[in-house]
Amino acid sequence: MTHQGETVVNFMAGMVAGAALMYMLDPATGRRRRAIARDKAVSTLHTAEDRVVHKSRDLRNRAQGTVATLRNRMNEDTVDDDILRARVRAELGHVCSHPRAIEISVHDGCVTLGGTALQSEVDAICKGISKVRGVRELRKSIVEHENAGSLPELQS
Repeated sequence: MTHQGETVVNFMAGMVAGAALMYMLDPATGRRRRAIARDKAVSTLHTAEDRVVHKSRDLRNRAQGTVATLRNRMNEDTVDDDILRARVRAELGHVCSHPRAIEISVHDGCVTLGGTALQSEVDAICKGISKVRGVRELRKSIVEHENAGSLPELQS
């Protein structure tokens, strides 16, 4: 930039700074303007502080969850059949539209699924149940139907 260009930029910066000072130090309304600016700055700081607190709490909780998950995966203890049945039942609610139509039996980590289900949901059901912690083996005895038709157990 040329010397003359720098002079123009400096002059403009001085004008902007002067106008800002006049705006903020105006005897009639300057006090109100300064109070509004101060309140906005304080509000922005409080909002930023709240976001930092919430993000740090979220990160801490996620880290604790990850540690607990890894610890549980390393622990090869067998899961009680009743607990495993409850876990499978809970997962069914996430992966199929008619979880009550599916019968569950559990014995030493071996889960057998029976009952009826829609053909389009069977793969998702098997995939979801096989990921449940404690499931060692999955047996499928589900009767698959292409559509709900007149089956009362598959009606909403």
